[in-house]
Amino acid sequence: MRLGGLAFSAWLLCLPAAPTQADGDDYFLPALNPDGSAILVGGYAGSVKDDAGKSISDATVKIVVTVDTAEGPYPLNLNAYSDALGRYRSRDPKVVFADFLPGDTAPLNVELIVLKEGYELVRRFARGRLQDAGPLEVDFILRKAR
Repeated sequence: MRLGGLAFSAWLLCLPAAPTQADGDDYFLPALNPDGSAILVGGYAGSVKDDAGKSISDATVKIVVTVDTAEGPYPLNLNAYSDALGRYRSRDPKVVFADFLPGDTAPLNVELIVLKEGYELVRRFARGRLQDAGPLEVDFILRKAR
């Protein structure tokens, strides 16, 4: 019995690493190295649900990156949208806005806002730390606006 579990573990270690997928699609969209090879980058993904746990589709998750310019702070916006299951994902703002961002842009200069007509935010829950590199999961709980 023990040998079978050990053999299975060894077999799993031999499997090639594959990108994260959800419903057969890349969950975190790949970026390209200068040589054309795909790499996984950071980004945001998560879910939008109501306070009863029901998925909310067509919510807008607005990713706002504030950069300093000679004229003062300037927001760069990137939108992601929740699907029928209430899930969303985005590209890494550092990749999308690479031409506009300094290399040392702090993750704390990024704000995530969720918008859905008729709803208001109850809670935002980030799984991970904003300082971490790589994809960050941020889930939102909304309730009907009063």
